[in-house]
Amino acid sequence: MLAGLRVLGGVVAPLAEDLDRPICIVFTSGTTGTPKGAVFCGRQLQFICQVDTQHKWNSPQDLGLHSSAGTSLTHLGPMTKLLGNLHSGGTSHLMKKWTALGGLEAVEQFRMPVIAGIPTQLALMLHHDSFDQFDLSCVQAVIVGGGPATPALITEARERLGVPVAVRYSCTEAGIGVGTSFQDPPEDALESVGRPHLGVELTIRSETGELLAPGKIGEITLKSPAVMSGYYKDPAASSAAFWPDGAVRTGDLGHLDTAGRLHLVGRSKEMYIRGGNNVYPMEVESVLSQHGGVAQLVIVPRPDPTMGEVGVAVLVPSDPLNPPTLEELRGFAAEQIAPFKLPSELVLRDSLPLTPMEKIDRNAIREEL
Repeated sequence: MLAGLRVLGGVVAPLAEDLDRPICIVFTSGTTGTPKGAVFCGRQLQFICQVDTQHKWNSPQDLGLHSSAGTSLTHLGPMTKLLGNLHSGGTSHLMKKWTALGGLEAVEQFRMPVIAGIPTQLALMLHHDSFDQFDLSCVQAVIVGGGPATPALITEARERLGVPVAVRYSCTEAGIGVGTSFQDPPEDALESVGRPHLGVELTIRSETGELLAPGKIGEITLKSPAVMSGYYKDPAASSAAFWPDGAVRTGDLGHLDTAGRLHLVGRSKEMYIRGGNNVYPMEVESVLSQHGGVAQLVIVPRPDPTMGEVGVAVLVPSDPLNPPTLEELRGFAAEQIAPFKLPSELVLRDSLPLTPMEKIDRNAIREEL
């Protein structure tokens, strides 16, 4: 294929500097639809390099020595972080296929000072049978993003590793977004996904684009020099991804508190309506995941002739021989969330299906039900 392109003794002419030249196509995770290719140019990657990999999240100063890419280079984290890691003289370790055992082995072998990944990966490592056999004394911090991390998972990581945990939130199209700092109060990562990074404008908007006040739930939007140029060869979808002022429409729902912290509620496509009331699965999952009998859990809707839709809790128990009952789960959450938000059914599973990005595949679960 490449034979016709070779020129014997030829020399490739150096490229002129052009920060608007496309450099990479980063694909969305596809958890709510067909993956789309977000185009990033030198200008966006330069901004991300400056603010996200040059210790401006107040990270320990030697976190860039060795790091592990939990997903392929076609996805946001590894691709947009690669430039900064190379600039800082760091080494990025890639795996043909990520596994919890392989991740733990890499941390120990290369003395990685940070464990970074999506919540599912962190949970799989913490729950691996051989976790306690590894020397993880090199770990100084944990950074988790790419999906919602439950308070139970953050607490477990802090207790078992003895290090601070920071959370991140963004979407592929935005490039960079918000997060907690290691200097923030510990409760920030438990209650929220933090505040916008310097240079990032975070807003909550109504369906018509109206800016909403703190406490009001709406669509999360992010605007910064890091946002994508558009989707590859898809001008219609590119136009729909932005508000007229250039802010990216994340498709996620959330609200701000009076301290400026962002609280996630869930994907707009995941919300369901039970008896005329909006239910956001992430809110319910955040509470139920703190039950001691829950290893993994997801809430999905199913049609109901009376209520329109009801919630089904699909659960992997911590102890398969003694799983929690539906009544136990409802009673555990009753004091924290409204009755109409509680699941109406419980389905037990040995494991939950995952997407290629190691995220829980909600679409597959809904189809199974």
